[in-house]
Amino acid sequence: HLGVLPVKVWLDDRGLFVPWSTNCDLCGANETLPHVFVECSNAYLFWDEMRKDLGVDFPIDWHVFRYLNVEGTGTASSMVLPSMVLLGLHAIWLARSAMVECHTDARPTWDYITSRLRWLLSIAARGMDQVCQEWRAIEERLEARRLRHQRFRLGEGRS
Repeated sequence: HLGVLPVKVWLDDRGLFVPWSTNCDLCGANETLPHVFVECSNAYLFWDEMRKDLGVDFPIDWHVFRYLNVEGTGTASSMVLPSMVLLGLHAIWLARSAMVECHTDARPTWDYITSRLRWLLSIAARGMDQVCQEWRAIEERLEARRLRHQRFRLGEGRS
């Protein structure tokens, strides 16, 4: 999210071939990250509908979304709102990429966000204890890897 997603202006700035122009395929404006996620009429309408559907008011602003510094007033809790914004950003990216890359299974942004939300809820339904155990197991594996790497660097891993 810090200027590494391959929007057209990013690709063009790095000398990569961008067919036709660096303009948005949906609205014709210059395609930058802020444009894709906030300024494009497609994205802005998505965020506006999300605010209405969640019953929460939050600013539709790139600087707010960029660091997930989202605070709103309304029915969504302060813990749920940043997660929903993150899911929304991901859904916009998936829908835009599917459209630009001419995927045969391209879907509207709302389809992507609801499928990702179902996935998130399925994880939560497994129980937080189980999810925490899985994260701890991952942490243990990563720590074991770090220790193996550290021993190798110290010469203990060589035969």
